[in-house]
Amino acid sequence: MGRFRKLAACAAIAAGSLALSATAETCLSGDALYAAFEKDYSSSNDTRARAILYWQDTGASAVDHLGKIYTSLSECRKGLCATGDDDYPEMAAYKQYYTDSFKLEKGYSDKQPVYAGFDAPPPVMLKWAENRLSCTAGPTLAEREAAAAAKPAPAPVPAPQIMTAAPPAPQPAAQQSIAPPAPVSACSLSPEELEDRHAFVRIDEKYAVIAWWALHGRDAIPEMVEQVGETEAREVWTNWTVKGKIKSGQPNRYGVKSDAKVYKALKKYKKVPWERVDMYPSRDAVIMITKAFGDCFGERSADLDFEDLGLVRGEFAADFCNAAAVMPGIDHWNAPDEHKPFRYWAENQLKHHNTEGCGFVPEIAYNWAQENEVTGAEAAKEVRRAAQEEIWRRKADAVAKRGWEKDYQAAKARQQVYIDQERAQQAAKEQARKDAADAAYNQMITDSQNRVPPPPKSNRRDCYDQGDGTELCFTD
Repeated sequence: MGRFRKLAACAAIAAGSLALSATAETCLSGDALYAAFEKDYSSSNDTRARAILYWQDTGASAVDHLGKIYTSLSECRKGLCATGDDDYPEMAAYKQYYTDSFKLEKGYSDKQPVYAGFDAPPPVMLKWAENRLSCTAGPTLAEREAAAAAKPAPAPVPAPQIMTAAPPAPQPAAQQSIAPPAPVSACSLSPEELEDRHAFVRIDEKYAVIAWWALHGRDAIPEMVEQVGETEAREVWTNWTVKGKIKSGQPNRYGVKSDAKVYKALKKYKKVPWERVDMYPSRDAVIMITKAFGDCFGERSADLDFEDLGLVRGEFAADFCNAAAVMPGIDHWNAPDEHKPFRYWAENQLKHHNTEGCGFVPEIAYNWAQENEVTGAEAAKEVRRAAQEEIWRRKADAVAKRGWEKDYQAAKARQQVYIDQERAQQAAKEQARKDAADAAYNQMITDSQNRVPPPPKSNRRDCYDQGDGTELCFTD
């Protein structure tokens, strides 16, 4: 009886260990998942499985642009990743979206891309990825954010008094460059733009890398490098300043600690040792991008004094901001180092936010803007006109291209008609030649069959004409 109990206990322990090993752990998600994907990026099943899980975690934003995730998922065909000969509807949808977006951006078409149908990978591919990595996908990014939003919010902080942009009465020159502080948002980008890499890239590629780094940390740098390209991104870690070359590890022209190994890896398109990079950019680098984009970088820019940075906070109207953006010399290439970021603020304001007010302006442009709001309004109007003309030009190019295509097809059809006519005429001539030859041959046969041999000259029955004028007789 005791032996039976021992056997039963051993069986229970073995069953428990098997059940524990059969329970799959939760798959990586978010930045950790992308870091694992980036670390072992290759044309392998593990890389493709992580790409599928990243698609599941982040949704359509993972596949609506060309990148490493898109490339890995595009390899899932012809049996790979549990696929068949044809794409699943979700894969076909995101590929079509990217194609239509590319054509619209280049002006090849005016068809609007459809952002739907690819929010998550096909279930069969997700199951394959889970089995491949021996894990189970957990809550998606959207579900985690929804859960975080459902938590009780802290008590709201009473909003302080908002000050107006321009002073009600003239002030002494020494005071005119300082506006009273205002509690409005001093970030020149909207919440949606802060999550859009293109909103930074359209201003400057190097500033975009540093800004994305400040917003999301070191693990997000590869995303922006993929967006801007290694050639532009490597300059963030260059060992040059405006005064000349520096040693590796010293602050460069962007306020970033220069790193020769990171620079060379990006230059030669090799694996980048990102572990050598700090988790967030230095204070000097954050000051530089704050001058360009404002207080957009959370705790890294929240404690910066705008007055020390040469910025004036306030609630300024659109014409005032546009006037500051077109102040003569603000975008000069030879401006002092501390003023160079202002050119990017001016470009962002004038090109992309000229119908909106702003929460800060450069101090060097404050007085000029007070006296030239009309100039700012005219400049913004001109920018909007140029932008509309560019839209019309692209549409006209698309229409013209369709017209050229139509003319080309019409000319091709006319050419084909001519070719068909020539071929028909040649075939008719060839058939007539063959018919004439056949008729002559048939006539020759008929004539030879109907011809009666001439009688022999001797007219003897035992003789016959040999055909050459001589006779041959049987008695000879």
